[in-house]
Amino acid sequence: ITYRPTLTGEIWEVTIICKDKQRILDITIDKGAITFVNLSHFREQLGYSSRDFCFYKKRCGTDEANLEFVDTGREIEDMVQEVSNTKERKLRLILSKEYEPEGERVNITPLKRPREIQSDDDEEDDTIGFDESINEYKDWLRDLLRDEDSRDLHDDFRNDTIKTYTEWLRDEGKLREIRLIKL
Repeated sequence: ITYRPTLTGEIWEVTIICKDKQRILDITIDKGAITFVNLSHFREQLGYSSRDFCFYKKRCGTDEANLEFVDTGREIEDMVQEVSNTKERKLRLILSKEYEPEGERVNITPLKRPREIQSDDDEEDDTIGFDESINEYKDWLRDLLRDEDSRDLHDDFRNDTIKTYTEWLRDEGKLREIRLIKL
C-alpha cells in the first residue's frame, strides 16, 4: 500500500530543530503533506526514532511560544488545524532525545505588526516634515486623466523631439522609410 496525502496547494514552511545535533532544517511543504507518516519519515532521516520526542512551538504571544508534545496522528492534525486558524503558515518543530517539560515557554520569531494607517486628513499636509505618499503622483495622474478638461492635453516637447530626431535620421540616411504619425 502506498500512502499519498491529499495536497491542498497551500504551501507552508516547516522548521525542524534537532536539539541534540545542533542542526536546523527548513522545509517548504504542502499543508496536506504535513502528516504523521511524513513527519515520522523526517524524524527517521534526521537520526531520531519513534521513542524520541517531537514538540512544536505553539505560539502564545507575539514573541513567545509553549512547547507542545506531538506524537500521534491526531495530535499532528490538531497542530496543523491550530496553525491554520492563524495567518502564519509556519510550523516550528523540535526533535529531542530528552523529554522537555510540556508547556515550557520558549522564544519564537516575533510576528510582524501591521503598519498603522494614517488618516487622509488635509490638515496633516500643512505640517512641517510631512512625507507625501509615494503613490501621490499616481493618484494625481489618475485624477487628472478622469478630468474631462485634461483629455485634450498632449506633450508638444515629445512630439517635437521625435520630429527632429526623425529628420536627422533621414538626413544621415540611416532610415530608408520614415512614416510620420501625428499624435
